[in-house]
Amino acid sequence: MAILKNGINGGFSGKIGNVVGSMYGDKCVLKSRPKPSQKNKIGSTAQNRYRLRFKNLHSFLKPLLYFIRVGFNLEGRANELSAYNAAKSYNLLHAVAEDGTLDYAKILVSKGQLPNAQQIVLQQDDSGFHFSWDNPPLPDNTRLSDQFMMLAYPLDSIDLYYSLSSNRRRQRQDSLPIPAYESGKNFNIWVAFISDDRQAISNSVYLGEHCFG
Repeated sequence: MAILKNGINGGFSGKIGNVVGSMYGDKCVLKSRPKPSQKNKIGSTAQNRYRLRFKNLHSFLKPLLYFIRVGFNLEGRANELSAYNAAKSYNLLHAVAEDGTLDYAKILVSKGQLPNAQQIVLQQDDSGFHFSWDNPPLPDNTRLSDQFMMLAYPLDSIDLYYSLSSNRRRQRQDSLPIPAYESGKNFNIWVAFISDDRQAISNSVYLGEHCFG
């Protein structure tokens, strides 16, 4: 869209077809739009490496959008980013290799300053995954009301399982139900803690890849 300056006999600012108009003081300058660069379309080796890293991370994070909106909400607000962009920025820097491979052990699905549990143990049966933990020394028991967050991500499916608020830290155990028809699938597991008022959260902890059933 272009905007006429001083009526039909004046210059214009904006785009019309392949012409771009802009005003410099009282002068209207017209330029033709540059043709797309075939070189940029093909990309250099470095550009294509970055594109692959970006693509792989986007594919991984996209099914996690609802979880990420909570897990990276505070980090995003602190850096004036959306939660998704904050998660993408952190993980692209820390958890994606040059060849585009994701290092799941380094991926964070939540980021914050809350203390994590100690000695987190993961077990499973035909009903789901079960977690237990010890609590670190906490001043005046101020964090015992924090809630447990769980994520089970099957990498060959977008049907992931999670809880954004579950048992309290003081309960030292929790469970994530998994349907029986998911038996035989491999799940990557992350856990974290979040405060009742959602104004504090921990870094997520990766508990590895586990075959369900």
